[in-house]
Amino acid sequence: MPRRDRPLSEAIRELDGQIASKRREIVALETARRVLEELYPVTPTIKVQPKLHAEDLEEFSVRDAVCKVLSDAHGQPLHVTEILARVQRLNVPALPNDKPRNYLDLILFNLTKEGLTAKTAPATFKWIGPRDS
Repeated sequence: MPRRDRPLSEAIRELDGQIASKRREIVALETARRVLEELYPVTPTIKVQPKLHAEDLEEFSVRDAVCKVLSDAHGQPLHVTEILARVQRLNVPALPNDKPRNYLDLILFNLTKEGLTAKTAPATFKWIGPRDS
């Protein structure tokens, strides 16, 4: 802060010098960030490959089944009730009997948050994650 026993113009020059110093610090930090981003590029680490073979169904989690159902839809949006019906047809043992829709909503929320699904309409999702080979 400027001292009161000196002229106002001197205090303004001091503040201008501090502002210029902070701007140089910002430029230096931005340059360092760009260099680090070039040296260490950030890549997504989420790799979900839905299991697709019938013999693996005993090991299927509900999440795996949801991923499989959406992946098998080839980018077509599916309503939660249709996803639930298809998951139930897979006879996934881990699907809870009480309020399976709520459980499915939570899984779809997490998959969307992770960038593997996209919400296209209310209670409607499509797979945007990696494709199966």
